[in-house]
Amino acid sequence: MAFLKIHCGYCGGTWDVYHKVRKFNTTGRCPHCDSRIDDATWAKILTAYDAMNAVNMELHTNHEFKHMPWFEADYINDGKFKDAKNGAQVTAFENLLAKADEIENTVRKMLEGKESNGR
Repeated sequence: MAFLKIHCGYCGGTWDVYHKVRKFNTTGRCPHCDSRIDDATWAKILTAYDAMNAVNMELHTNHEFKHMPWFEADYINDGKFKDAKNGAQVTAFENLLAKADEIENTVRKMLEGKESNGR
């Protein structure tokens, strides 16, 4: 079964779009961060997907009924935005983690102080 794997350059999330159920995500909207691919580009993506699906179905038919060698065509993007994340979001998250570590250390010191005072 063929499917598209869409990579969101904003949040780094991915989602799959299957040929038979793509009607449920007709907007090209990321289910993780709600970022959206514009309608014209999304239509081009679906058109290209349909074309690749048709090519693979034809290759399969040629193999099954015309006894030709089996072939499959895949499109694999190895572009520069692979697994991209939004820099500002990542920095904010890293800052949040650092603050959480500071709070944890402060609470630990407070608890250690209470134990050493016999409370």
